[in-house]
Amino acid sequence: MLAASPITRQTVGRTFMVAASLLATLGVVQLGVLFWAYAHRPPGPPRTISIASLTGGQVAATGEAEKLEMTDPLQSTENATPKPAEPSAAALAALTPPRPVPLNPRPPTLMEPEQSDRFKETVNLGKLLRERGDMSTALTRFREAATMDAASPEPLFELALTFEKMSLPDKASEQWRRIYEMGEAGGPYYTAAEARLHQAKQTTMQDAAPGADAIAAEVEENIPAGKTLGILAVTVQDEDDRASAKRLAISIPLKARAREKVNVRDLTIQVLFYDTVDNKNLVQTTANVSSRWTSAPADWADSNIETLEVAYQLPLPDAKAARRENRKYFGYLVRVYYKGDLQASAGAPDQLVQQYPPDEKLTDDAHKKK
Repeated sequence: MLAASPITRQTVGRTFMVAASLLATLGVVQLGVLFWAYAHRPPGPPRTISIASLTGGQVAATGEAEKLEMTDPLQSTENATPKPAEPSAAALAALTPPRPVPLNPRPPTLMEPEQSDRFKETVNLGKLLRERGDMSTALTRFREAATMDAASPEPLFELALTFEKMSLPDKASEQWRRIYEMGEAGGPYYTAAEARLHQAKQTTMQDAAPGADAIAAEVEENIPAGKTLGILAVTVQDEDDRASAKRLAISIPLKARAREKVNVRDLTIQVLFYDTVDNKNLVQTTANVSSRWTSAPADWADSNIETLEVAYQLPLPDAKAARRENRKYFGYLVRVYYKGDLQASAGAPDQLVQQYPPDEKLTDDAHKKK
């Protein structure tokens, strides 16, 4: 026989069942209202992106940025990927064009700092020597600088100027041409070389004009008819020497006729100096005189001009002498003989030239200066 349970079983009342049913119905209605409101909401404005943002801030010439429409996939039934717009021609034209790379740049000078300083010192020394009239040594210094830096046009420029000062236009033109062949890498030296070569070309064209042969024989060549050699402009330069009463250097450029071979053994050059004593007597000098060719040997092979440099040095009066002689430099005479025939003569002052005219033929007792 089963015993009775001590827990009393409770039954659900009718009121509870009615309340639960009402709450469930109310929840279903609220969910339906939310879905209906979401499905029937009005569409919003499309979002836009300016084309200016795609071209780095560049705007078309009209002043208005183009618009690219991007539609939200939740607001449209067409879920398509938008195609980006291409930049306009005006926007592309406004972009900075690429800079061209310069052609034929000058190769960098690969010199150590000490070598660079030595290069500058050598060039400056050559300029100083040229100003003092020592053309031959100046040429040597400029050639040394050219071997230190073969890419630099500066030593060639100084060589050209020195040859021009020595009245050697052909040798100067050779240096100008070397600078010109460097192109624009030569900088301002290239511009100077271009101008000098252009000037030489214009001179050649003028000489080729009708009637220019007679002018060339008289003016440019400065060689008398029937002669082989002529004297160009002679330059006299005073030199500062406190240990001498007078020191000067004379540069005598000698020009040979074109296509004429000169044998230096058949050449005789007289360079005579004259002094005054006590301001009244005109006598030949007792000063120290020396001479040398600026570019040895003098053969007129590479150029039709060779230059003879003559140095004059008058010592100070002897303080111990019983009678101090008042001797002063007066002037010079130059006479050029080839194969015994007078080619040309020059001198200064005119009084001296007129007082001692040259002989047409070289005599055995003539004073010779080679």
